[in-house]
Amino acid sequence: SLHDINSKEKKIIQEKIKTYQKQAKRIIAFAHSIIKEDFTSYEEANFQNSLIFDGFMAITDPIRPEVFPAVNVCKEAGIDIKILTGDNLFTATSIAKELNLIKPNSQILEATEIDKMTDNELQLNLENISVIARSTPMTKFRIIDLLMKSGKSVAVTGDGVNDAPALKRAEVGISMGITGTEVAKETADIILLNDSFATIVKAIKEGRGLYENFQKFIQFQQTVNLGALFLILIFEIFDWATPLRPIQILWINIMMDGPLAISLGFEKTRDNIMQENPRNKKNGILTVNMWINTLSNALFIVCFSTFMIRFLKIPHNYIPTYIFNFFTFMVIINVFNCKGIDKTSILNRIFDNKNLNIVFCAMFLIQIIINITLPEFFSVYKLSFFEYLKIIFFSSSIIFFNELVRFIRRNIK
Repeated sequence: SLHDINSKEKKIIQEKIKTYQKQAKRIIAFAHSIIKEDFTSYEEANFQNSLIFDGFMAITDPIRPEVFPAVNVCKEAGIDIKILTGDNLFTATSIAKELNLIKPNSQILEATEIDKMTDNELQLNLENISVIARSTPMTKFRIIDLLMKSGKSVAVTGDGVNDAPALKRAEVGISMGITGTEVAKETADIILLNDSFATIVKAIKEGRGLYENFQKFIQFQQTVNLGALFLILIFEIFDWATPLRPIQILWINIMMDGPLAISLGFEKTRDNIMQENPRNKKNGILTVNMWINTLSNALFIVCFSTFMIRFLKIPHNYIPTYIFNFFTFMVIINVFNCKGIDKTSILNRIFDNKNLNIVFCAMFLIQIIINITLPEFFSVYKLSFFEYLKIIFFSSSIIFFNELVRFIRRNIK
């Protein structure tokens, strides 16, 4: 109660409080009361009326320096940030402005205004709502629920008991590991050990990189599978002989599913990956770009292998030997083409994966060694060193073909 101070003093105090709140400071007020009777017999209303105002304290909780660049990265990555806080409107607005989250069309509301809206009205305004002050647990839950129903991927951060419903409803609930309550930690999917927003942004970047590496893995495997399928079909249709023996196909599959494919999982996350908008949740893992890359490279492997057999006038009994080596070496070299799942050039990052480079060299040597030491086991004839050089030289054309296709696609309007 402020009954012990006059209206003029009360107005001055309230103005000072507003000033501090606009500076993103939190206010804690102090009051006391002398209780002569049994405290349990006091009614809450009477107790509050008996309090004598002592003063208030303005507490500043400065935004960590690493948060500012992290917020900018989120904007570039197409990630929308909304502040749902229990703080009052002045404090919440001040923090949002400091982080440059307020846009020309942004709406800054209190939870009471949100509660008056129907779901349809809230859904229409949801995209422009940037700050909701005095948020209650149900307000947060309702906002998260409507965002997810509209098809958004939602991550929520929180540290208190009142954040638990929103943390549970979100696709990813993120609790603070240092300041978070046990309820928030138990409800969340992820616990931040350092309570830093910047860590979330780093996790998003790593997640995007991991997803892209998975796509590279699939692109590489699909190219080999389709190439082997088309090659066998063409040779069977034209009755040119069996291009690949069963043991050769098994060896190619071991290389494809083993070291070469796995090494693509160690690809470095692209620096500009956070300058792209999030992928649509409805899109499949195989994109149009991936299909074009996969089909074009698979057809090139088939057509080029077939052409070289005819061009070099390989004897009938040597066809499986040359096809096996042409196909295998082109598959090994094609792993570099699979470093990119779009139509950009891969030449500027072709050797930036140390693990892939080691596996690439090892597979090259192993392929030559098995031809020399195990010709009968793999149903091949021994070839001269010059023949191997010739096969490798022609097989490397898949890199130039892939770059040509990407160049043409980049320049087609």
